[in-house]
Amino acid sequence: MNYIEPQAKVVHFETMSGILTVERKNDTYEMSLPIRLPEKLDVTAEISDILGFSPIELYSQRDLYAVMESEEAIINYSPDYNKLKKLDKWMGIVLTTKGSSCDFVSRFFCPELKLEDPVTGSSHSSLVPLWSEKLGKTELTAKQLSRRGGTLYCRLCENDVRISGSAALYLHGEILI
Repeated sequence: MNYIEPQAKVVHFETMSGILTVERKNDTYEMSLPIRLPEKLDVTAEISDILGFSPIELYSQRDLYAVMESEEAIINYSPDYNKLKKLDKWMGIVLTTKGSSCDFVSRFFCPELKLEDPVTGSSHSSLVPLWSEKLGKTELTAKQLSRRGGTLYCRLCENDVRISGSAALYLHGEILI
């Protein structure tokens, strides 16, 4: 949209989650994601030990969602990837809590790759319905608290979750075939 088709307002991506649509809106991009409703889990001693803390609540979808008591706890969390790998039922581990300067905050860890994703749109397809229900609203502002971090403007719609924000250029180059 910036280099190949600057006149394009909408693009579609074929992904493992289906076709995702991105719409340019001035300086931001809005992505439509499928809703993934998380299911509440019991907090067990085993999961608490693996996480290194006892979450207030746990939810399951594609990822494991652990609700923590404060932003500070999320910011200060240091993952033990060797332990987190034991939670192999889920693709990622998401820490979340109510935000102080936004509606909710999160961090996303991928134990298999031993890394933290800076801003994870896909985890918000479960975070948005979760926090929408908790806060009683469908338009939410979220912050991902990774080192690079990012702010996401989220809407829970009838058939999807819409997430918008600015995009960071990852790579610019030329491929010769």
